[in-house]
Amino acid sequence: MEVQIKTKKQNKMNKFFNLQVRPTILPSLQTAAFGDGDVLADWFAFDIPNGGNRLLAGSMTTKTTDGTKQSHATIVLFAKDIDGVAPGSLGTVNATANGNQFKNHIIGFLGTEELDGDIVTELDTITVQRLNEHAPAYKSVRHPNLVLQGEPNTGTLKGFSRIYVGILSADGDPTFASTVQCDGIQAVGTQTLTVKTTSALTNFGAGDVLLDENDRLLGTVKSVDSATVVTLTGTGLQNATVDNKDVYVQAPMILNLSFER
Repeated sequence: MEVQIKTKKQNKMNKFFNLQVRPTILPSLQTAAFGDGDVLADWFAFDIPNGGNRLLAGSMTTKTTDGTKQSHATIVLFAKDIDGVAPGSLGTVNATANGNQFKNHIIGFLGTEELDGDIVTELDTITVQRLNEHAPAYKSVRHPNLVLQGEPNTGTLKGFSRIYVGILSADGDPTFASTVQCDGIQAVGTQTLTVKTTSALTNFGAGDVLLDENDRLLGTVKSVDSATVVTLTGTGLQNATVDNKDVYVQAPMILNLSFER
């Protein structure tokens, strides 16, 4: 997260900021379709500046299922710590949201609505959704000008508060199951990951963290060079590949949030 807090004299210049939040889902929990009311992503923490931060706009992009665009609706929940205690789990991912000890922590929620018309036609390899003032399953409940404010100085940096986001499936039975496979045994430290069966071009992108079907970390994508070759950042492969193991994106849904301090 790249949010810089400047001096009081400079704060007026830093009134607006953007965050990209990537809730994680282990590959072992992505293999089957999600049903209505299931937990898509349990609480995932991110930091915002201390004090009130008004959510001006937001969108969510969802990866394809082996190149096929998703069509689904979700409910996005926001929560905070209470006296340093995090919200309880929403429930098991890819199962009914039946958790507890989180209700008093919730500070707001929004629904997602898929963009339609020519925009979706042009974006046929990704699902783009905007965050609405109401959730699709609760259309009478509205949250205009949603302000997110956590407990001060609970974030990872001084001057920041920790906020949690969780995502529930409302409609559409999304699935993130992958058939992109590792091609052969590739050693730790290799800078490129070679894949087969399904194109990397329609499944991965720069910044994606990749794991295999057994939840083993492979590495972070620097670039997707072809249908079969992915260049990795840093020290390359973090674990040796196993031939024919499916490759997954750790965060198949990305939230893009715009705030006003």
